[in-house]
Amino acid sequence: MVWVSGIILLAALAIFTTGKGKVIRIDRTGIAIIGGAAVAGSGLMSFNEAASCVDWRTIAILLSMMIISSGLQISGIFDLLGHHISARIKKSEVFLLAVLLLSSIMSAVCINDIVCIVLTPVVISICRKAEIPPLPHLLAIALGANLGSACSISGNPQNIMIGSLSGISFLSYMKTAALPVLISIAACYAILRMQYKNSLPQLKGKSGKAVYDRHMAIKSSLIASGTIALFCLGFDMAVVSLSAAALMLITRRVNPEKIYKHIDFNLLALFAGLFVITSGAKKSGLIDIIVSSCGQFCDMSNYFVFQTGTVILSNIVSNVPAVMLLQYFIPQSGDSSVWWSGMAYFSTCAGNLTITGSIANLIVAEKAAKEHINLDWLSYLKAGLPVTLISVIIGMLLIR
Repeated sequence: MVWVSGIILLAALAIFTTGKGKVIRIDRTGIAIIGGAAVAGSGLMSFNEAASCVDWRTIAILLSMMIISSGLQISGIFDLLGHHISARIKKSEVFLLAVLLLSSIMSAVCINDIVCIVLTPVVISICRKAEIPPLPHLLAIALGANLGSACSISGNPQNIMIGSLSGISFLSYMKTAALPVLISIAACYAILRMQYKNSLPQLKGKSGKAVYDRHMAIKSSLIASGTIALFCLGFDMAVVSLSAAALMLITRRVNPEKIYKHIDFNLLALFAGLFVITSGAKKSGLIDIIVSSCGQFCDMSNYFVFQTGTVILSNIVSNVPAVMLLQYFIPQSGDSSVWWSGMAYFSTCAGNLTITGSIANLIVAEKAAKEHINLDWLSYLKAGLPVTLISVIIGMLLIR
């Protein structure tokens, strides 16, 4: 059954690499579902075996963090913070730094994709009212979202999965990633300011009035901050996040449909399908063949080779499937926490390389396009390439 598993895995990776096809319109979520069904349908696994392969802990944490992030989103707190900052800043280069820091900090608390969804239109509106070019600030949102989420085990989907699979505590990972992330954020600001030094005039006009729900803003902020505090204290992330999500849903002011609307159910289905596909490949012996074959060309038992492979593969097939495959290369003997922590950091920072490197980048580009702002591939690469190189080098030096 190795060949059957090989075809399923190859088809899935092909769609993840190329995106939605023009002839057969299958997207990444679709191929994950199709691949999972094929694993069970081909006899590689029974349905019960396939269901047991899904890491429901990862799914539960991811769903819960989406609900918490959704509560923050519909409260309007991002809009409030953005206008509060712009009202007190007159220099465009200071506003650029504020946007970068806001995107980074919020992405360490929430899922970075949601931060980009909410923050992008706010920043575009402020830039237009202040008569400053939005492009450097949009880059700050995307790059900051990836870097900030690299600091937290709950900052993005692949890190949530790594935390669940590895058992790394929230606080221990943050201690590992904090310094390289802070250095990378500083480098990111220096690069953006240098590249756009002639496009950062004084802010003009008024920032406008923020629209927000005061009660919901306070409630969602308390729930989010309490969740992170309990994570840091070592409480079970699944139990804490589910409890926090339940509290977010207990309300008489907000229609639950508003919260559900911002939950990415496609991503949850994608995770479930990929768990089944990779588990099927493992059971068939395909993963063992891949691991032994890779050993003939590169030494994946070498930490630096492994993390370099993480950066490369994350840009080819995207970080979630890359992590699911690369977990089998992590040594089983000795302390593997540094390998897991490194994979979380490098797979996230790899998303800064190109505009298609992470969903967060694409969200910013799509939101900008709707406002007739062109965040093109080359403009992104000019900033993304040096930021990625610096963050990877810093990570190699400090996470080991």
